[in-house]
Amino acid sequence: MSDNRLVGYIFASVAIMTLLYAFGPKSLLTLNTTGSVPVGLYMKASPERARYVSFCLNDEHELFTFYEQFCSPDNPERPAIIKRLFHRWQDGGFTVEGDTLNAIDTRLIGKVYPSQVRGYWRPLLVF
Repeated sequence: MSDNRLVGYIFASVAIMTLLYAFGPKSLLTLNTTGSVPVGLYMKASPERARYVSFCLNDEHELFTFYEQFCSPDNPERPAIIKRLFHRWQDGGFTVEGDTLNAIDTRLIGKVYPSQVRGYWRPLLVF
């Protein structure tokens, strides 16, 4: 495949993703632009079928410097964090993981619980 053709495919994919997100129902779609999980557009899923989860931080995370950037009890309107669902525990909690060493995931913040969840997702168009 030529470089020009590859650039064309990437441009078309980004254009489609942008249009879907801009004009699609926000309750059914979410966009991730960070490198912590694949960049792309995610579609709402049932909790049982979800591969990713978006969530807010808890009060106990106040000590972290990134606390003010994400949704929390203090600021529920800030962006939620999206991570891959890795494991579901008997107590209802989830182990979540990101793709980078400095990801805000279970290694750093512990389990995520249903009370923190803002959405369950599956990839629609990711890179």
